[in-house]
Amino acid sequence: MGGSKLWIIWKHVIPFLRSRLLLMFVQQIIQVLLLLVHLGVFKLIVGGSLIVNTGEREVTVSLSNEWSGLIGLSYAELMLDKWIVIGPCIGFVLTIIAFTLIKKEIEKPRLMKVKSKNGKEHVTSKQANSRENYDFNFVHKQM
Repeated sequence: MGGSKLWIIWKHVIPFLRSRLLLMFVQQIIQVLLLLVHLGVFKLIVGGSLIVNTGEREVTVSLSNEWSGLIGLSYAELMLDKWIVIGPCIGFVLTIIAFTLIKKEIEKPRLMKVKSKNGKEHVTSKQANSRENYDFNFVHKQM
């Protein structure tokens, strides 16, 4: 009698964790992007780097040409020409803003249709109903 472990996980656990795991995934993407830029400032590039001697000085070049490496390695050029770093910075900032907006939408409470006693349907927030305010409720709650 009863469902197998796979059935219980698929039908009960996965739907419960889906939104939480998605939120954690988006939060981690934002944090990793910021971490990669900070590492780029210290010339630690994930895709690898090459040190090129230009005659005047040694310049570190990103082999993968990823945004965080381009931003971090162009830090010295900020004093010369600011337009060199503007392109990767705009792309990077727009990416982080996009992921932040995705995170905000995931954090919003879901709306659901509820039938009232007179039979009319209305839309309500999941957090508005005090009984559904918690992840787990007892069926036969003693007061």
